[in-house]
Amino acid sequence: MDVSAAVRAHPGPLLQVVGGRSQLVALRHTAAAPHHRVHVVAGAGMRPHAEQPAAVSALVAALLRQKGLI
Repeated sequence: MDVSAAVRAHPGPLLQVVGGRSQLVALRHTAAAPHHRVHVVAGAGMRPHAEQPAAVSALVAALLRQKGLI
């Protein structure tokens, strides 16, 4: 199932995080529109949130700050 068109059409903020060493989810699998953010966590596999939680938390916090949500 390809949901990339629906993801690109999302009008709100979107942060897609992928692990730089993931063999399952790679940068080519992201579907970000120009107003979305994509970040590759270097050295992480397919679960960057579990492997590098501080890095992913910092990315989420930065997005929330940028949007005035925290």
